[in-house]
Amino acid sequence: MRLGLFWSLFILTAGLASCVINYAADRQKLNVRQTHGRCLVWGRPAEVIRAEYQLTSGQRTSGLLLVSGYWGVARHFHYVPELLLAFLWSLPALFHNVMPYTYALYLPCLLIHRTFRDDTKCREKYGAYWEQYCRLVPYKMIPYVF
Repeated sequence: MRLGLFWSLFILTAGLASCVINYAADRQKLNVRQTHGRCLVWGRPAEVIRAEYQLTSGQRTSGLLLVSGYWGVARHFHYVPELLLAFLWSLPALFHNVMPYTYALYLPCLLIHRTFRDDTKCREKYGAYWEQYCRLVPYKMIPYVF
């Protein structure tokens, strides 16, 4: 059985879109950091939480928690295009065997576990600022689901 031109182009287009979305999410965060929050995200001023925290050396410093754009959709929304891409890489093998899908099955376990680890780490680091961020962005990865 062959994919054919339509499904090949569909998989290619969806894969490229996943890469672009992942890049755009990372770019939003980087742009906000570089401009100290004085930039546009999706055509509107970036919404940020200016969080203060203490380094292990005891020095007080600050950081930005982005609440708009992809980072306002879910705290780890950038994992969604990664998961889709892992599935799309396997899809040309069709469904004759599970082996091509082992990475696509393994990655969600890894990334879901990572969302919990990251939340714990950020809660320890940012304290009340992280709690505020979680109230504004209640979903870990997929809006209205998780």
